[in-house]
Amino acid sequence: MTRKHSTQSIHQPQAHDAVLGGQAAPPAQGTVLGGLAGVKQRLTSPHVQQRLAALPEALHHGQIGVELVIGALGDRDRSVQKAAYALLKDIDHPLATDAVQQFALTSVKTRLNSAIEAEQLEAIADALELDHAGLDVLLHHLPDLSDELQQITYEHLRDRPEARIQKVLEFFSTDGLSYLRLRDLLMTKQWKAADQETLRLLMRASRVNRAEQLQPDLIAELPCHDLQTIDQLWLQASRGQFGFSVQRDVWMPYYTLFWSKADTWAAVGDRLGWRINHLWNPNHWKCYDEITFSLRAPKGHLPFLGNTLGIFTIEAFANRLQDCDRLPHVGRPVDIDGGSGDVGG
Repeated sequence: MTRKHSTQSIHQPQAHDAVLGGQAAPPAQGTVLGGLAGVKQRLTSPHVQQRLAALPEALHHGQIGVELVIGALGDRDRSVQKAAYALLKDIDHPLATDAVQQFALTSVKTRLNSAIEAEQLEAIADALELDHAGLDVLLHHLPDLSDELQQITYEHLRDRPEARIQKVLEFFSTDGLSYLRLRDLLMTKQWKAADQETLRLLMRASRVNRAEQLQPDLIAELPCHDLQTIDQLWLQASRGQFGFSVQRDVWMPYYTLFWSKADTWAAVGDRLGWRINHLWNPNHWKCYDEITFSLRAPKGHLPFLGNTLGIFTIEAFANRLQDCDRLPHVGRPVDIDGGSGDVGG
């Protein structure tokens, strides 16, 4: 074992080893333990300060001491864990190196799962310093982080050249808006939750606070990359059954066929399964809880986006997607299957 401050061959307790004390006077017929025995006893003390003081002394006892400090990484007190970690980082010893790596990764995982955003933010920075293993942990937890933390991570990763990172960045808009959660919901066929996540993403892309504000004039200004990426995710997950482009392909022929917008809406609603029109229930437009969130639904049935959108904005989405398809694609086409192993999921 070597330390960065040159402690090369220390095998036995030394003359300068401290003796055990600080809790109470030694027993009348006993002795105060020093050396390795004293270190071991203080590391089991109920007093944090004694455990902390014993850690650097443990390293005077060769590999046994290193193992004792490694054991302190599991101490019930966070300050003892941190002190042990700091000591082990300075040691050139394979056991210490492995323990430091594992402790750091476990700590990052714990903090990423925390409900405290400050801890999650700290964990992101630490994960990025742990090279490949830390990056694996971060990418796995990325879909579960808040929008703000995902965007911060995006800013850290956007200029890194690794192919696996560039693959993950396909699921972000150029402004750092993440589609990872939508991808995961669609991959697991959670169609209703994916429909709600789609609306949330569109609102964020349009910078509106309520769904009712997402009117045709704002849809006409949606960033093409956002709309096209969302559409591709729906298309791929449903094998062409759902998506804005599927709805557009239904809308356009009827739009050119009928003079009346009401007739167009009715025909499209019937085709998409959004309207019921028969003798016992004529001209009934389905509300959100009547929508079929399943692949058994008619082609183009989803996304529906809620009662305030649906048929009222289908023309706006069709027109915007048509405009975007005429422009050079500003992002990269996503691959919902090819990217699934790189992050989350």
